[in-house]
Amino acid sequence: MKKYTSIRYVLYGKSDLIIIYFGQEYLITIKQKRLSDSFSEKAGQSDIQVNVRLININSGKNQKLLESCATLKEYSWFVEKVRENMTSNMALEDAVDSAINDMPKDYQIRKFLIKNRAEVKNMCLTEYDQAETMQLFKEEGREEGIKEGIKEGRIEDVKNLMKNLKMSAKQALSSLGIPESEHGKYMKML
Repeated sequence: MKKYTSIRYVLYGKSDLIIIYFGQEYLITIKQKRLSDSFSEKAGQSDIQVNVRLININSGKNQKLLESCATLKEYSWFVEKVRENMTSNMALEDAVDSAINDMPKDYQIRKFLIKNRAEVKNMCLTEYDQAETMQLFKEEGREEGIKEGIKEGRIEDVKNLMKNLKMSAKQALSSLGIPESEHGKYMKML
């Protein structure tokens, strides 16, 4: 019988994972991020760890990099122009159109953006919607956290009543105004 398994490592060159960042939250120039930062501590230790360099190429950030890569510099200009247009109460689609039209004629990416205008607008709208969606997730998470905190506070109140006033769990739950239909759920958490 043949063996089909082997433990042998193939050595490759160094690999880098880089995210080019245009968002407005991070003010820093370069930030190291880890995949595990995306998960709660309750999930435990992961078998995989990925380190990513987040490179901010907004206006005024990483100028040396932008000067060495014309395409990146031009795209940075485009994003900045779209934002600038939106601050003057222009709708996103109009802001994208205006930025493309105002782009210097010698920019290498100009032809590409004009040729693929519909896709560029769609991408910008998707990114915009993604930011809005992420904000909704944050709000939902905050609301969920508040509910969880209230529940944990109630459990602590029940425990204190049981300990200090020698109440039974049922008496403590009732005295806190917790509906009888929810008593079983709280009893499991005690």
